[in-house]
Amino acid sequence: MVTLSRELHAGLLADKSDPEQVDEMRRLGLPFIDMVVCDFYPLADAIAKKDATIESVVELTDIGGPTMVRSAAKGGRIVICRPEDRQWVLDQLKVAGDLYPSQREGLRARAEFEVAKYCLASAQFHSNGFLHGVLSETP
Repeated sequence: MVTLSRELHAGLLADKSDPEQVDEMRRLGLPFIDMVVCDFYPLADAIAKKDATIESVVELTDIGGPTMVRSAAKGGRIVICRPEDRQWVLDQLKVAGDLYPSQREGLRARAEFEVAKYCLASAQFHSNGFLHGVLSETP
C-alpha cells in the first residue's frame, strides 16, 4: 500500500458529517477509512546498532506510517499504533460496535505520542545528540 497517496489521506480525513465532503468522496469513488493499525519501521533498532550510519538509519525511517497515523488521528478515526491496544479495541468493537469518544481520544493522544517519540529519536540521531528532549507517560 502506498501510504502517502492523497486518496488514502482523503479517506482518513474526510468528515462523514459534512454532506459536501461525503458527496465529493462519492464522486471520486473514494471510501472512508474508519480504522488504521500501523507498526512503524524499527528506527530505534537501526539507531541502536554500533555500526549505524546515516544511510542505514534513513533506510529504516518510516515516513508513510507516521503520516498515516497522524491523518487518522486528526480525522477522528480509530488509530492503533501499539500492539497491546489491538485486542481491547477488537473486544470493544465486538461488544459495542464502536468505541466511546473518550477511547478514541485516548488512541488519538497515544498516536501523536508514538509519532513524537519516533521523530525525537530521529532528531537525536541526526543531530549527534545535540538535539534532545524528554517524552514520558504517566502510569
